[in-house]
Amino acid sequence: MIVSDLSWNRFCIFLSHIEEFHDFLQQKVSFYNKKAPFLLARLLLQYFPHKEEDIFSCIKAATHMPEAYLPLFPPISEFKELFPYKSMIDMDIVPLLFSSEENKLVIALFDPFLPKNIITKLDLHKFDIVAFLAPLTRIRTSIERLRFSLKLKESSSLSSNDAVKFVDCILHEAVEKQASDIHIEQLSDWSRVRFRVDGFCHTEYVFSSSFHSTVISRIKVMSSMDISDKRRPQDGRFCLQKKQSPLDVRVASIPTLYGEKVVLRLLGSSYIPTNIDQLGLKEEVMTLIFKLLSKREGLLLVTGPTGSGKTTTLHALIDEIDADSLNVTTIEDPIERTHWGVNQIQVDEKAGRSFNVVLRALLRQDPDVILVGEIRDTETAHLAVRAALTGHLVLSTLHTEDAASAPLRLMEMGVPPFLVVSALKAVISQRLVRRVCPHCKNNVESNKSLIGCPSCGGTGFSGRIGVFECLYVSNAIRKLLFQETPVQFIREQAHKEGMESLLEDGIQKVRKGLTTMKEIASLSSDMPMPNEVLN
Repeated sequence: MIVSDLSWNRFCIFLSHIEEFHDFLQQKVSFYNKKAPFLLARLLLQYFPHKEEDIFSCIKAATHMPEAYLPLFPPISEFKELFPYKSMIDMDIVPLLFSSEENKLVIALFDPFLPKNIITKLDLHKFDIVAFLAPLTRIRTSIERLRFSLKLKESSSLSSNDAVKFVDCILHEAVEKQASDIHIEQLSDWSRVRFRVDGFCHTEYVFSSSFHSTVISRIKVMSSMDISDKRRPQDGRFCLQKKQSPLDVRVASIPTLYGEKVVLRLLGSSYIPTNIDQLGLKEEVMTLIFKLLSKREGLLLVTGPTGSGKTTTLHALIDEIDADSLNVTTIEDPIERTHWGVNQIQVDEKAGRSFNVVLRALLRQDPDVILVGEIRDTETAHLAVRAALTGHLVLSTLHTEDAASAPLRLMEMGVPPFLVVSALKAVISQRLVRRVCPHCKNNVESNKSLIGCPSCGGTGFSGRIGVFECLYVSNAIRKLLFQETPVQFIREQAHKEGMESLLEDGIQKVRKGLTTMKEIASLSSDMPMPNEVLN
């Protein structure tokens, strides 16, 4: 087979998740497993032609092979020299790109379980083969297009309408797969589309690089960007209409070696916890947070690296505040989620609306609760602390490794220790780890390889959960901070007072079957390995 036996086994397991295939598989799968595994997918299509999409999804999830978007591959004139037309029909293989200099042949096929002797039979062993997947109907359409383009003796032209359909296709699929970002980039031989799902990028589509600029131009038009300017980075945005609600898409382009790269950030496409109960905080931590939110002053910080879910946590905290009886205002860049009854302000540096400028003006607006999206500079840090000391509850984020480092970071930004001690009430530090797929998690133990299923795209994970630690600024910790004590002593004191570290919270989630030890170990290079922790 072109792919491994493991991929074949995964394919059979994924097929078994489709109820309509149960009886068929019980009769046929053992025979085809031994005799001719590559015939199983074709036979399924004969019996269940309406299930082509499901069968192809199982193949794609089992093999983790990218899909070639065939409408964006122009026919290549050398195909008759590569292998005969009849062989393409028999094996459902279509050539996409050919480089005589590198002796490289790029092909698309429906069934990657073809035996290796097929490569020899088609005389393809002399090439460096790169294989991608494609749905069977599209492969057969492409083969016909190859035949007719040669018969007409003219090169097939690609219309802008193909780009429109392709962009619509990737946007729809990105929303379906709850991707947070879409990367469209040109490589040396072809272009690719990657989705960032649960924090990791996966190649979903490849297409001809000759069509790359057309696809980029389509996205630029949608985003109100200048399609003629390909030398400078640009930013744009557009609104994608969904059945439930409109989706805000932020677009950024940048020139690279082979062509422009575009990244689309889909705001709100993935599942986002809407209240504090869904975050994954321990009950005692939630009790502490509710107590702090009921107060009318003080600074509450959420820390962690970029993409760790800090903004999601802040919005969940805002949901717990009564916006009817209090004047609640947020300063954000960008506004990722709207709240009824809350005044939300978008930061715009070009218009003079920076965090510090808006925060200074906001203090004259009689606020009760202020959410500052991020403390980025010294002036914003001073203003946030001053607001927290003058009868306002301030919620904000900071980039630090853990909770104990947050107050020291404020001091490094120039805020005097006595002000930090007086204003800061608590710090929540967090990370995001992938959640084990609920549909297939019973098949494995927490520290073994995940098999995956069609629901999770064969990754074994579905969505992400938070791992937290919460430092309450007690009198003892205030004393240490006032003395500017090194962070390790603050951390030790917090542990004495009952704070669980990120690692400890993560291990508890592993024991509950929510994630794996490999995910927790990836949070820090000095984390113990699974056998050292779980014994």
